[in-house]
Amino acid sequence: MSPRSVLRLIVAGTFAAALFVPSTAAAQGAVGAKVGLNISSVSFEDNPEFNPTVDSLNGVLLGVTFRKDFNKMAGIQVEGVYAQSGSDLSFADGSDTFRAEVGLDYFQVPVLVTFAAMHNDNSSVRLFVGPTFGFKVSDSFKQFFNGTEFPLGPGDEPEFNSVDTGITVGGLVDIKKFFVDLRYTWGLTNLLKDSNGTDDESVKNRQFAIAFGFYFK
Repeated sequence: MSPRSVLRLIVAGTFAAALFVPSTAAAQGAVGAKVGLNISSVSFEDNPEFNPTVDSLNGVLLGVTFRKDFNKMAGIQVEGVYAQSGSDLSFADGSDTFRAEVGLDYFQVPVLVTFAAMHNDNSSVRLFVGPTFGFKVSDSFKQFFNGTEFPLGPGDEPEFNSVDTGITVGGLVDIKKFFVDLRYTWGLTNLLKDSNGTDDESVKNRQFAIAFGFYFK
C-alpha cells in the first residue's frame, strides 16, 4: 500500500472517529495521533482435525485517538486506526510441507470505556475495554508446497469477510503530551466465507499491539 493510500486512510479515520464523538467532547477532550506495531495471528476454533502451526505477522499500526473524560475516574475513547494483520500457517505431512501466507489490512474503529488507575496533573495510568469494529481494506493469500509457491486455481482463493468485530482490552500510560498504549483484541467474527456467503470454518483474528503517540491538545 502506497504512503498516499495510508494517508488517505488516516484522514478517513479522523472523520469516522469524529462521527462517534460529540462535538463538545472533541472540543474539550484529548486528541492525539499514534504509530506502533501490530502483532497478529489467527485461531482455528471449530475444526480440531486441522491444527496447523500458526506464526504471527508483524505489521504497522497508524491512527488517531479522541478521549473524553467524564470525571477523574472514567471516560470514553474512540479511535480511527489503520492496522496491518495476518498470519503464516504451515503443516507437514511426512516429507511434504505446506505453507500459506495470509495478509489482511483493516481500518479499525475501537470504541473504548476508560478507567483511571492513577491520575495526577502530569501523568496517568488508564485501563480500557470495548468493541473494535474493523473494515477490510485489502487481503492477500499465497501458498507454498515444499518451499515453492504455486498459484491458486479459479475459485480456490479464500474469500474473506469485509467486516471484523472484536473485543479490545488494554491500558495506556500518558506523561504530559506523550503516551504508550498496549492492547489485545480477540476477534469475534469468522474471517472466511464460502461462495454462497455462509460461514465456512471458524477462523478468527488475534491481535496484540503496542503504540507510541502524542496529544495535540
